[in-house]
Amino acid sequence: MREHGHSQNRLGRCCQLVVRGRAIINTIPVFRATHIVPFLNFCQQRGLPTEASLRRFKLPTDFSQAGAIYLPRQAGISAIKDMSERQDILDLSARVTSTFRLPDFGEALCQVVKCSPTLLVALQRLSSVIRMEDSCLSIEMQRTSSITWLHARQSMGSPFDCDQWSNTTLLLLTVQAFAGSDWQPANVKLSSAPREFALAQQYFPKSRIFWDPSMSGLTIPTHFLSLER
Repeated sequence: MREHGHSQNRLGRCCQLVVRGRAIINTIPVFRATHIVPFLNFCQQRGLPTEASLRRFKLPTDFSQAGAIYLPRQAGISAIKDMSERQDILDLSARVTSTFRLPDFGEALCQVVKCSPTLLVALQRLSSVIRMEDSCLSIEMQRTSSITWLHARQSMGSPFDCDQWSNTTLLLLTVQAFAGSDWQPANVKLSSAPREFALAQQYFPKSRIFWDPSMSGLTIPTHFLSLER
């Protein structure tokens, strides 16, 4: 891990970690700063302030090098939640992630999906690299002969709706890269309280909604695993 002169001076007190290559961070739960940028862009494009929320949780306000910075995930997700509450946009996470495309998850994850010959390979590769993006996140498959559950699990648990929407969207976009952009899952599993049932139905109108506090995810027909790009 290498420190960067002026950047280190500016970001050091903010508990940022600048990481080179495939160094693994084991000190505190972190995620790559890339994943907070779409939320900032959403607010800034609408003239909504973001700096107060970032400063409250001691985060930087310059994300021009987001791909090289890791943020303490508790602080990063808390800042998103704070922006949502300050602007009274309680469905901020769902609204932002509904506009996501694979590049919004960063170059590394985007290339993993785009360079995989089949959906199964993409999911396997995604599972192997995902902790480089979020140290608490794992991706799992639960297969039967007819359907397969794709699960995203936060190892420390998460009280934030941002996680369930972002993780489910990553799985959705990965499948759509092979099944087509119009494909929608028959079943969606979310980890927040059922108070978001109406919101979930709005964003997944063709899906049955399930609740599981330990994970989020969706189902695919098992034969989809052999789909090619």
